[in-house]
Amino acid sequence: MAAERMCPIAESEDWAMALVAAGVGIAIVPEGVARAHSDVAVREIDVDVKRQVGLAYSAARPPSEVLQNFIAKLQSQRPKAGRAKSKARYPASRNGRVGTV
Repeated sequence: MAAERMCPIAESEDWAMALVAAGVGIAIVPEGVARAHSDVAVREIDVDVKRQVGLAYSAARPPSEVLQNFIAKLQSQRPKAGRAKSKARYPASRNGRVGTV
């Protein structure tokens, strides 16, 4: 049986780029992130990539009416298959706030 190799998985774009710069990994990241690191070679690739994103807003105050309307608009545009499931939940941010879209 072949020996298993440890494979670090980056939990942030900064960590991914640090692993790449250290020579212990590769990463598929937004082009702007990659180009911000002069110590990393960047090659354009043509692939369709889906990325889960969340809506970030200030935890210091409740969402404004405009923001609430924007969230409602986003929820109304979700695919019908997604509506049967519970709302998408995103991990807590650094300030501990969890976003729901």
